Amino acid sequence: MEKYKTRITDCGFENLSLAVIQEILLKLDLESLCAAASTCRLLHSAVSQVLRSFDTIDLSEAIPDKKALSYLLSGNDSVRNLTINCSRLDDSATCIFALSHLKELVLQKCSNFSHRLFVALGQHCSNLRLLSVELVYNRRFGTLQSYKSSLKKLFDGCHYLESLRIKFEGPQFDPCISFMPMTVKYLHLQQVTEKSTRESVHSWGIQRIAAVPGQNGIPFSMGVSFQSIQSLTLVVDHITDNLLMSITQNLILLVNLDLRDAPLEEPFLRHDLTNGGVQSLGSCNYLSHLSLSRSRANYPAFFRRVNDMGMFLMAEGCKNMESIKLGGFYRVTDAGFSALIHACKNLKTFELYNTFHLSDLAFHDLLATSLSLVSVRLISCNLITSESVEHIALCEDLEVLDLTGCKSVADDGMRAISKLKKLNTLSLSGADITDTGMSILGGGNVPLVSLSLRGCKRVTDHGVALLLGGSTKKTLTKLDLGYMPAISDKTIEMLTKVGLEIVELCIRNCFAVTDMSIAALAGKDCNGVVRGTLRRLDLFNCKGLSLVSLQWLKKPYFPRLRWLGLGSTALLGMRELDKITEERPSLTICCSGSEVGCHDRWQSHENL
Repeated sequence: MEKYKTRITDCGFENLSLAVIQEILLKLDLESLCAAASTCRLLHSAVSQVLRSFDTIDLSEAIPDKKALSYLLSGNDSVRNLTINCSRLDDSATCIFALSHLKELVLQKCSNFSHRLFVALGQHCSNLRLLSVELVYNRRFGTLQSYKSSLKKLFDGCHYLESLRIKFEGPQFDPCISFMPMTVKYLHLQQVTEKSTRESVHSWGIQRIAAVPGQNGIPFSMGVSFQSIQSLTLVVDHITDNLLMSITQNLILLVNLDLRDAPLEEPFLRHDLTNGGVQSLGSCNYLSHLSLSRSRANYPAFFRRVNDMGMFLMAEGCKNMESIKLGGFYRVTDAGFSALIHACKNLKTFELYNTFHLSDLAFHDLLATSLSLVSVRLISCNLITSESVEHIALCEDLEVLDLTGCKSVADDGMRAISKLKKLNTLSLSGADITDTGMSILGGGNVPLVSLSLRGCKRVTDHGVALLLGGSTKKTLTKLDLGYMPAISDKTIEMLTKVGLEIVELCIRNCFAVTDMSIAALAGKDCNGVVRGTLRRLDLFNCKGLSLVSLQWLKKPYFPRLRWLGLGSTALLGMRELDKITEERPSLTICCSGSEVGCHDRWQSHENL
């Protein structure tokens, strides 16, 4: 008992009332509250009371286990919006978070859950308006049919769903969306078949026109129908004319359409997307956001039957577009893309991926348009040069510029970029820029928050120093320096000296980076406080690291670190690393080559 009293006295709160303590705690974030709760019994009790008043809880980075989740949610009847990283949870945790008063539920990285998750949510979460689930198919947990049956039970229990997102990693399957509640307006499904989706959309159209006699023989619809869907995102096996036409004919209120595919083999030409399918988009009178893309992840396939004529038809029928994202249209040339730019007067977002015939000519006449672009992404467009950058930079409201894989963009383009006073996200990955370009960029007044220089092999430590000598150092929180052989410990030391509050740092494949960099990142600031802003650090394949770095990964260093990439380094397999994992349960240590956060391979990434 005496020991317990001493702990309270050491906390310094014994003379404060519980109400005052709670008032102070309400100003802290969730992570700080949990840290405070572990200091003494008085604060533990006060934090418990405060947590019961939270209506929104975000555990996307905390990675709780069952015990922590139960502590956070026990007795809280106020929570309405809940986000959980489920990496350390399984089916047994559903009784904790499946709460009847939830309105929004986001479940990330459910690698250890079975189809029973859907059943539990259908039984206990009848008031859900928004549901997002990332689930992995595991044969040990049941067949595909069991997943379908359980999903139907979810739909039977959740009658008020307005937004539904299901990312199903595994075989493509029919998610029984024909049984989905007719209240759904926003639908996102990943890994579904083109055939089953087309049939479901067709059935929605039949329901839409179904009517019963009313007064004076005038028919009226039986309740809300699937024509209410306003946003549709699908990842299918392949995109076809039949799928696109079925969507445009039956979902007449569609505002946002996002279709992506990743074929396992070259699609049969007669069953592929053509100019005719693209033309059908013109029948969607409310469509303002469009994304059509074909990934080359599984097979080097393209939309071989869509050419400039398809873009001309789209430009004619879709003049109200505000956002256009196209990927894999390799037969389309400058003429087709230019037609879209000039026809869509309200265009804010323009993104092109793997469009090999796109050149500077497409952007020559931007001054002749009334465009005020906010986001431009030109990914792997090898013919784009600094000339295009100069034309795009005429859009003074530009906030996002992604030139990943544009190898011909050089230092000349940096002068135009340095004048963009609203630009917060910039990717120059793979560009042909040098230290001179970094000096020009640093000399501007660009409020960058996120910057990627990945693969810029001609940029050295000196170039990064020139960049950070400008106004960029005031705003930058995400920095990617991966695959840059000329980057060494000098750059990392510079990052810590200029006072950057970096949250995410990637230095993968930087062979000149050594233990000194880890020590600098983990060290104390000018006030003697351990630096605590870094949350994600990618050290994949940093061959210069040794076991000395492990001492800097222990507490109290890196207090906010939540993700650490150590694949292909000398630190793997060490007993000290196991101790660090036990000491920091909220830290994910990725041993494979996954990108930051394991978002690309979360379902199967290698972890300690």
